[in-house]
Amino acid sequence: MKHNIWNENNTILFVGYQAPGTLGRKIVEGAKKIKIFGEEVAVNAKIEYIEGYSGHADQEWLLNFIYSFIYKPKQIILVHGEKGAQEELKDKILENTDIPVTIPKLRRDI
Repeated sequence: MKHNIWNENNTILFVGYQAPGTLGRKIVEGAKKIKIFGEEVAVNAKIEYIEGYSGHADQEWLLNFIYSFIYKPKQIILVHGEKGAQEELKDKILENTDIPVTIPKLRRDI
């Protein structure tokens, strides 16, 4: 996110609940600047939010959402959900689209 949220040509899509006090919640609520890894970053990307999806139960809805784009995304980054559900959704996206999917690695030293 640090490398994309500053760019006004990008869209960051939040899917599901963002808990109070989290970075996601701050962004969804309209923060103009955020701190990521101790560095302040401007929020210039378009921020979109969809309520009510879960990575496991609503995979079909998420796939339908991806199919609905007239202009397909260049990349999908899965940052929500448990590892197994993320991998399953990634596999389904790759099976059904030509869109690259990334699951970032969790850094515990931050």
